[in-house]
Amino acid sequence: MKGIDKKDQEAFAKFLVFDKKVITSDDIKTCFKVQKAMNDLGILSPIDKVITEKGYLDGTVVSDLIKEFKGGDEDFVPGYRIISKLGEGAMGEVYKAVDIEENKEIAIKVLFPHLGKRKSTAKRFLQEAEICKKLNHPNIVKGFDVGYEADQDFYFYIMEYVDGVTLSGYVKKNGILQEDLAIKIIEQMASALEQATRLNLVHRDIKPDNIILTKNKNAKLCDLGLARNWAQDLSLTLTGAVMGTPFYISPEAARGVEELDSRSDIYSLGATLYHLVIGEVPFKGKNSMEVLDLHKSSTKITSPKQQRGDLSHGLSAIIEKMMAKTVGDRYQNPSELLIDIELLKKGEEPFAIQEKKQQDKIPQQLNVQKTDTGIHIKKDDQYRQSSVQEYSIRPSKKIKNANKTPKLFDNFFTSAEQRVLSNAKWKLVGLISLISLVIFLIIILAVFLVMRVFF
Repeated sequence: MKGIDKKDQEAFAKFLVFDKKVITSDDIKTCFKVQKAMNDLGILSPIDKVITEKGYLDGTVVSDLIKEFKGGDEDFVPGYRIISKLGEGAMGEVYKAVDIEENKEIAIKVLFPHLGKRKSTAKRFLQEAEICKKLNHPNIVKGFDVGYEADQDFYFYIMEYVDGVTLSGYVKKNGILQEDLAIKIIEQMASALEQATRLNLVHRDIKPDNIILTKNKNAKLCDLGLARNWAQDLSLTLTGAVMGTPFYISPEAARGVEELDSRSDIYSLGATLYHLVIGEVPFKGKNSMEVLDLHKSSTKITSPKQQRGDLSHGLSAIIEKMMAKTVGDRYQNPSELLIDIELLKKGEEPFAIQEKKQQDKIPQQLNVQKTDTGIHIKKDDQYRQSSVQEYSIRPSKKIKNANKTPKLFDNFFTSAEQRVLSNAKWKLVGLISLISLVIFLIIILAVFLVMRVFF
């Protein structure tokens, strides 16, 4: 424990005598006399050590009093004074602290020691934290430094302190979000993910607890770069270890896929948005495994519009697209999501709605499979639109003969590609017909010329 500096000794003595009343004025005077005698002999000893050696106070008590006097613990992470604990998550604990040299409030994320012992986790933690230091975005909590505390064996991450409340805390206190605030928050988070995507960063654990709402109602994404490894967490769960209930996990993360991308974060952001506007998580279960199974299954979320009538169709469709179970059916990157949000803000139809309308016009294809008991018909779930560009294509006229058997290649091409191929086919037929006509006329002309010559 670091002792009291010489310049603070008298103030500390008054703190003990008058504020805390744990030692008498005569006892503290005795301690100062002993200290002076030791200094005369060339032995430097701080006043707190003298108090302990004289037996006036226990060492542990003095240590706690020093922390209180200084306003926090200065030994936990060198160079920083811990003020209070802000919270705890799956990766570690977060503390409010003060940068002693700059006298600035900051936050410190301390990685749990057992996680730091995993080489892969520690390596990724350090690499991504270094990348996060380069991030400069108004909706991302700024990272300042990352390091390792050898004496206590843990990794730590120094970041911006945000005076606000997590979205989970806000909803508990104020209830579900109004649509305008929800749109503002989701736009800011999509913008933050867009910036992270440029640096190939994936959050992996987006949830209401990891988004802070400031007093000005601006959202900030925290824990970016504190690489949660769902594959490892899931393996621990299967062996009986405890893991927080994964209410916001993407299907691919729930299956243990290690190489996740921004589409996984988009799903989790959609699940977060669902919770904020509906008041409950998309999928509930008795335990973690039940929730994981629901995220992995083909079960779709109940339409937010059905859950809450005053929500716009546009926001409801955006949430549903964000939470599509198939990766290819979601927004493929945060930029696509931002385009739809901008359309919604303008009062125009997002592409998510246009896509739903287009899907409603296209009859569901059927797969016919022979079984031992006869013929079994099941819905083909492979149909999907392939890109945002496809949404802008004007819908074709009503499809004729919708009930006929699908063509061989229907399952291999999107509707846009099928339309392009169909147009190309008719152009090719027209070209062949024209060439055939020209050849026919040439033959007739040749026959006519031959007859003139010989007859």
